[in-house]
Amino acid sequence: ADPLFALAYQALGVSYLDLGEMALSQQYFAKSSSLRQRETKRIRLEEEALVELAIYGDPQNALEKYMAVANLFSETSSLYANLSVPLGMLGSYEQSSVEARKGIRYDPDSFYAYESFAAAEVSLNRLKEARTVLNEAASRGLDSESIRMMCYVVAFLERDQPGMQTQLKWAVDSPESTGALFASDMESQFYFGRAKKAK
Repeated sequence: ADPLFALAYQALGVSYLDLGEMALSQQYFAKSSSLRQRETKRIRLEEEALVELAIYGDPQNALEKYMAVANLFSETSSLYANLSVPLGMLGSYEQSSVEARKGIRYDPDSFYAYESFAAAEVSLNRLKEARTVLNEAASRGLDSESIRMMCYVVAFLERDQPGMQTQLKWAVDSPESTGALFASDMESQFYFGRAKKAK
């Protein structure tokens, strides 16, 4: 089989995971794993790291695998953005921010790197910096539900109701929306003590 099939199965696994379809997600990750031996070592390591994060919830093991990729192969934007995620999950927010910023420098059009950088800055309570990098992404025409979610989070933390509504309107109008922003809005309304509105 073409090794690219494993990447396709992996992508499907991630998509179903984002939609909360755990059974289907695990099914496609399993199919992807069965084809790993036909792939390059780099792809296998990156896929194993993703499985550690998405299926087992183990950022330490994921970080070790991404570090192995960093030690064995050339630098790429995705490598730095990937490193940023488990570092953030382990509470190393400053290093997470550094790695994500490297990812942006390597590829200014990597929405994943912008998202990772913004998440790290939010965790460090540097909301101005988070908003700035999200604006940078928007200026380059980069858009995704995950970036919109980070925009919503920043607006929420800044008590920016119009900003929150802007992201919710995108969720209503966009076919890419999975409804995750609506769930976040429900939680924020309870936080603001507006339980009646959130029902």
